[in-house]
Order: sequence, then C-alpha cells, then structure tokens
Amino acid sequence: MSMTPQQSASGTAALGWEEFLELPEDGNRYEILDGELVVTRPPAIRHQRVVLALTRILDGHIVRHGLGELFANPVAVRLAEKTIVEPDLLFIARERADIVAELSVNGAPDLVVEILSPSTAKRDRTVKAQLYARLGVSHYWLLDPQERRLQAFALDGGEYRCAIVLDGNAPFEPSLFPGLVIDLGSVWA
Repeated sequence: MSMTPQQSASGTAALGWEEFLELPEDGNRYEILDGELVVTRPPAIRHQRVVLALTRILDGHIVRHGLGELFANPVAVRLAEKTIVEPDLLFIARERADIVAELSVNGAPDLVVEILSPSTAKRDRTVKAQLYARLGVSHYWLLDPQERRLQAFALDGGEYRCAIVLDGNAPFEPSLFPGLVIDLGSVWA
C-alpha cells in the first residue's frame, strides 16, 4: 500500500520516517524538520574534536553513576512523525531507556547538545531550538567552538530559559549531572 506524504508548511510534500529511511548513507547529515528535508555536509575537524572531548567527559560520568546512555551523531531521533533529527550528542536517562529502539530514539531525549558550525549555527539557535522545546527536550546545550562559549537551556513551560552562559575555560556544573564539573578548557583544546 502506497501512502501519499502530507503537505509541509512550504507546500511541498512533507517527509517523515519512511522517507528518512530511504535517504542515502553518504556522509552528509540528513534531518527532517516539520516535514522539510535539511542536508548539511560533514562537520569540520574542530567540531569533531569538541564532540569527542565532551563525549569522553560526559560518558565517563554517566557510566560511573549508572545515569543512562549517551549517544553521539549519527543517531536518528524521532521527535515526531515529521521531525527526525541527528543531534551531535544526546542523553537518555536510565528511567526513560524504553525510548531507545534498534533504529532510532523514539521521543525527546533528556539532553540534546549541538556544536555550532558556521553552516548550522543559525538553524541550531532558532528552528531546532524551537522544535526541541515544542517537542519536550528538557535540556539543550549549544557549544560554539569559535567563540569558546557554552549556553545551557532548560525547558520551562514549553519554552527554553537560559540557565547559564559560560565563556573560555570556565568550569561548567550541569544541573542534569550532579557532581560533574566540566573544565571547558579541555573541551575546546
């Protein structure tokens, strides 16, 4: 049985999970934001270094304390039928492990982390932030390697409020991970 995709806000056919599964595995990042396909090229080396540094720090703490699971891109997150994203990092608390399936995370992660790149910064700060808030991602971090800045947001009444902004080598003590102190200097190095 063939289904016709619904219309997106722009009037084109709205894409969903079935169409996502048909996208090529060519190294590009494919996301569907409210039915619209967004393609970005692979990130630069600096971006990858920040992802790896933060992964090492967070994963060690998460595993040591049995808090849940940390995933790094590429992992598909089905926030809604017509919204599939691939954040740089995401955390699922142990109590919510049932949203992790074989092919995707099916629901809002407890934390989404996006490392800003020149080609994605505007979308990460606006469109994706609005989607993450609307679809229930409780914590959202933006890291800007060029500015050496971290912004942490917490969901409050369906919108994000900025919990903290840190620059340079400041220590970051995320409320989501009690007892963890992240030396941002080691993340930017």
